[in-house]
Amino acid sequence: MHFDFYFDCIQLKEESVAWTDWINVIIAIINVSLVVYIFWHQRKKDADERKFQIDSKSKEFKHNWFKEIFVLPKIEIINNHFIQIEKITEKLKPNGLTVRQRNNMDKLLKAEFRNFSKEFVELLYAVSSQFAKKLQDVSDLCLDKVQTQVHSPTKALSVDAKYNELVLDEIRTYRNEIISNIYTFEDLN
Repeated sequence: MHFDFYFDCIQLKEESVAWTDWINVIIAIINVSLVVYIFWHQRKKDADERKFQIDSKSKEFKHNWFKEIFVLPKIEIINNHFIQIEKITEKLKPNGLTVRQRNNMDKLLKAEFRNFSKEFVELLYAVSSQFAKKLQDVSDLCLDKVQTQVHSPTKALSVDAKYNELVLDEIRTYRNEIISNIYTFEDLN
């Protein structure tokens, strides 16, 4: 009898060992699957990160190239453009300008904006026609607004606050928009 009990225990142990073997195999399969998933996921993530770094370095290189080739050699032209506009429009301050004086001022403004377009904006068409068009539109808008003040004799521009509000603020907004567009330009493909 004693031996029967012993054989029954051995048989139970063998059956429980078989179940634990299966559980171990299942756990091992899950572990291997998890390792493979983590490996592929990390590999894809690393590839995406490398691509992002290459793209950002490429954009940075192109933007620096743009500044070195187009902006820095023309920075004096850009700065002189804004200075000339302010000098021309300062002549609006005295009261009693004649129509002839206003027309001469208008011609000077048009010539200055045309000169800026010819010496700087038109060169940008070689890089990006869309960007050059955007700068030209900003430039034309400012010219229109300043011309409105030139031909409006009823405005009291002799008062500094009124001149600053109607003319100088417009020129400064124009300058800031041009410079901002230049330094945030990313249309280089």
